[in-house]
Amino acid sequence: MAVKFYTVGDLVMHLSEAKRGGTLERLSKDIGRTDLLILDECNCCSEPLQTATRAEVS
Repeated sequence: MAVKFYTVGDLVMHLSEAKRGGTLERLSKDIGRTDLLILDECNCCSEPLQTATRAEVS
């Protein structure tokens, strides 16, 4: 299982940078391949989980 974690602010920043850099479609596909997308609106986690495999999630 592919898991991605973003704070909402970080995701907006990544999307904006990808749009300016011409890589928005690639980022969109990368996020689309994710099985579980976790968005932290309150910035509660200090060390974000970027990608995890099924073994790491279990």
